[in-house]
Amino acid sequence: MSDQAEELLHQLNSLSGPFPAWNLEQLPGRPGELFLDWLRLAMENNVKEPHAMTLATVDQHGYPEARVLILKAIM
Repeated sequence: MSDQAEELLHQLNSLSGPFPAWNLEQLPGRPGELFLDWLRLAMENNVKEPHAMTLATVDQHGYPEARVLILKAIM
């Protein structure tokens, strides 16, 4: 079973690009503007669930916790 899973996983592309140019000098003054550019780009390229994200934190003992969230608003 694990050989079959590994074979299937190796067939998937990862970070195949091409990616937009990244120039720190040309970033917008507000991070929300950049996020909206990325969200529009994801939607134009048919990314499934582009508003889903993983939020990871650690508790007071240093143990990580992560959860998947759906973005509903930007302030």
